Amino acid sequence: MILTKEQIAEKRINSKVITVDKHIMKKHNDKYDFLKAKVNTGKFFLYEITESIKVVEEGYVERLYYPKLGLHIDDYIVDMAVEVEWVDVRRTWENNTQYEYISEYDGKTYKSWADDERTELRSCICWDDSMYVYGVWDVKPTWKELKLAYQQTLWFRRTEQEIRDIKLSSILGKV
Repeated sequence: MILTKEQIAEKRINSKVITVDKHIMKKHNDKYDFLKAKVNTGKFFLYEITESIKVVEEGYVERLYYPKLGLHIDDYIVDMAVEVEWVDVRRTWENNTQYEYISEYDGKTYKSWADDERTELRSCICWDDSMYVYGVWDVKPTWKELKLAYQQTLWFRRTEQEIRDIKLSSILGKV
């Protein structure tokens, strides 16, 4: 599959708008907030970012970004808020996806692989935005470790009843 450079950028930044109950959000924040995760420099971590849009009667309306694996670079205080710096770990689809671009010098169309692009430093100031961490590892985690962490995210969030049913089914051997 050959995409354009713009399509690759859109695919890397996948987000959706959600409305979350205030009590559920407080409980989630208490459990997974970046400040409670103890992420140190050089550690891999699965993170998810939310940007506050507005507060409504039912709860919070937020833009939720797809969870990603990152490599922690640094964090520090900026005007009474924590700023986190990291780089995203390349995803599997990037190894198998080509894109076309037009050269600025000769105007010709060339092809390149999505994983050939230079990795950019990312940052998040945890003031209005929130960063949630679902797992921290010294080495790159296996897909099994990531699967367990992804199940805790807001993106793939299940109700307590659904989680209970899944656990019961696995104990009873129905899964």
